[in-house]
Amino acid sequence: MGTAPCPQNGLLSLAICKPVIRRCAQVDDWLFGFGGKPLDGRLIYIAQITERLENGIYYKLQKHARRLDCIYRHQKGKAKRKVNALVHEEYNLPHDVGLKFERGHVLLSTNFRYLGGKGTTEYKRKFPKLAAWVAKGTQGHRFPPSPEIEAELFKLQKSIWKQYPRKIIGKPSDPIEEACQPKNKSLSKFCKVVC
Repeated sequence: MGTAPCPQNGLLSLAICKPVIRRCAQVDDWLFGFGGKPLDGRLIYIAQITERLENGIYYKLQKHARRLDCIYRHQKGKAKRKVNALVHEEYNLPHDVGLKFERGHVLLSTNFRYLGGKGTTEYKRKFPKLAAWVAKGTQGHRFPPSPEIEAELFKLQKSIWKQYPRKIIGKPSDPIEEACQPKNKSLSKFCKVVC
C-alpha cells in the first residue's frame, strides 16, 4: 500500500505529507489527487473527508496503530517516529506532525475511490478544461479557480463512482511492499509481519 494517502481496510487516510491539505480540509470536503508531471496528471484518487482527527489523536488510537501511515507515536507529550516505520525518517517528523503533534492533523475517508497505479488520464478527453487546469497546476493544495472547473470535478467524481463500485481499484504506483522484497534483508523480519 501507499502511505500518502494510505488506502487500507476500507479506509483512506492522509496522515503524512501534504501538510497544507491536512491543515485546511474539513469534514465533507472533497480531495482529488492527480499525479504530477512524471505521471502526466493521471487521476490517483478521489475522497470525501468523513472524519478529521487533530493534534495527533490518530497516533493514539489503537484501531489505527497498524496502518502503514501511522508512523509516529506519543512519548511524554512529544512526537516520536516508530522504530518499525517503513517510510520517512526522523527528520520528516517536524514537517509531518510537528514536535508535539501541533501539525498532526489526519484526514479520513470511507467515501473514496483509490485508483493508484491503475489511474488514467482518460478524464482529459471528457473534461478538457479540467485537464488544462490540472496540467498548469503545481504540487499542493488548490481550490478550483472557477465554478466551471468545480462542476467538471464533480462530474468526474460521479463517473468514477459509477465505473468503479469498489473503493480500492489499483495498487499504489510506488508500493511500500517493494521494501519488503527478499533483497532488502534489513527489513525482512519486520516485513513478514506487516507486508
